[in-house]
Amino acid sequence: MRSRPPRRRKAHPARRLRPFWFLFALAVALGAGVLAYAACWPGFYPHAIEVRGAPDIERAQVLARAQIASSVNVWLQNTAAMARRIEALPDVRRAYVHRYLPATVVIDVQERTPFARLRSGRATVVIDRSLRVLDGAGAPPHLPVLRGPAGLDLRPGVFVRDATVRRLAADYRALRRADLHPSALSLDRFGGLVATLPGGVRVLLGGDSEFATKLELIGPILAQAARSHRPLRTLDVRAPRTPVIAY
Repeated sequence: MRSRPPRRRKAHPARRLRPFWFLFALAVALGAGVLAYAACWPGFYPHAIEVRGAPDIERAQVLARAQIASSVNVWLQNTAAMARRIEALPDVRRAYVHRYLPATVVIDVQERTPFARLRSGRATVVIDRSLRVLDGAGAPPHLPVLRGPAGLDLRPGVFVRDATVRRLAADYRALRRADLHPSALSLDRFGGLVATLPGGVRVLLGGDSEFATKLELIGPILAQAARSHRPLRTLDVRAPRTPVIAY
């Protein structure tokens, strides 16, 4: 009986590559050296920084918040952290930090839009639609005044969470949608809404029930009073079916 020749074993892939290990190690070392050199190469240090989209916010404020290291490779710096720090500025809504080769940084800033003035006790500040307290620089002079309760925290950057202020802001937006532009909004001692129009007319709206119906009455009544050339002092629509007018 003839014996079978022994089967040849296939060489393990590692044994095949063993002669090339030195070349692989050399390539890795060279790559690490190149990366280390690039990380320290002054050509990647930020040499041009542009701030866009923030006419009312000082460039120095944005750069101070960004904290861009001048002697560190710009591609190794955390742009997301830069954006978060910039967004901590009271008047900033969004910030985006972009990098361009070789070492240019562009900061795009979206400002918050002034919405109203909020009065609490003797303090008056500017807020945006999200009820964040702004620095107020450059705010339009004729913003409506929302009269909130005393003792509110009105530090720049704070979001006002007070229920009264939230209601006043929501009612102001509803009045604007009805093409009414009050100069001031407040609540009376019973919690009813009082809107003061630019001509000094006080509109008593009461609670939020039938609010849309009340708003529909105001425009026609004001137009009728204007045609009669009689100065209107107070318009009471708390009971919308029987509005009361005081000249």
